[in-house]
Amino acid sequence: MEMRVYRLTAEPPNMRCRICNRILPISRHSEGIVSYDCIFCRTCNSGFCEHCFGNHASFLHGRPPSLKGNTTFKLSGYGHAKIVALAGTFNGWGQSPIFFGKEGDDWVCRADVPPGRHLYKFVIDGRWVTDPGNAVTESDRHGNVNSVLQKGR
Repeated sequence: MEMRVYRLTAEPPNMRCRICNRILPISRHSEGIVSYDCIFCRTCNSGFCEHCFGNHASFLHGRPPSLKGNTTFKLSGYGHAKIVALAGTFNGWGQSPIFFGKEGDDWVCRADVPPGRHLYKFVIDGRWVTDPGNAVTESDRHGNVNSVLQKGR
């Protein structure tokens, strides 16, 4: 999964969800840069709306939640979410999706994160959000705010 960002001089083409065929929304940024508000699956090179991606990932690619690893990520307060994924510098910003599993009203995943400083975000039903349980954030060169994880040895 990844966010597709484009610099355009003309109106961007419509991108549609591969499953339900809805037109995917576009976010407009400064200086003619736009991004599609969708989850992009690199396995099948398609974009999906937030409602369809969970079924796509689970059933077409057999991606179960990541419940083993040296680092635990927990998300509270999103019991209504349908799918939660983890994207960051440690997994190519979602090139190898890491999915959360539901534990009660919380979402939890475990991932092998190498030592070092990493930026990450949660993808909750297609929306990219910083980790509400981690106050340490940093802006990148595109103006996006990311959560910061410092993983020791």
